[in-house]
Amino acid sequence: MASHKITEETPTIEECRRVFSTNSFLAEINDSDIQTLTPLLRARNFVAGTIIFFEEDPADAVYLISSGAVEVFKSDERGKKLPLAILRDSGLLGEIGLLNNVPRTATARTLNATRVLYLTTTDFSHALHNGTVPVYRMVLAFARILAQRLSAADEKLFELFHNNTRDPKFEQLEMIHAGKADPSKINIR
Repeated sequence: MASHKITEETPTIEECRRVFSTNSFLAEINDSDIQTLTPLLRARNFVAGTIIFFEEDPADAVYLISSGAVEVFKSDERGKKLPLAILRDSGLLGEIGLLNNVPRTATARTLNATRVLYLTTTDFSHALHNGTVPVYRMVLAFARILAQRLSAADEKLFELFHNNTRDPKFEQLEMIHAGKADPSKINIR
């Protein structure tokens, strides 16, 4: 993490209630669930420009933005920043590493003063193994968020692919789709 001052504390039930209720995917988590989850959560305050995590870092937590904004990006081999998303209040980040037990797939940096609620992978794993129902509801919410992001990525890929009509691979796929070509006789590699 950056050398900026970072403060940490336990969030209040009211803050957790606000953050969960303003994220449409987490809104199904009821007050009883929030009472169970709040002791598992921590809150961290970052100043603008702080790296929350780097791409390839070990996944140690999942984060919910309580306030502020976070830029999520990848860097290419030349170090050029490739933006993926800007997440704001109630935005979720770090769920891929948490669910798949893989290193971070992108870098997350605060754009302004930002407060996040987070759940460590250790606490998450313990709660899952103990059969904590609110954590199962969180996992379902994470899955729905990932499904939405996958759908959005599919749309982007389609737009990019569709707009590149000079690409012979695209023309071959369109011919297959239109029934004008036999897929077994076309090489689209």
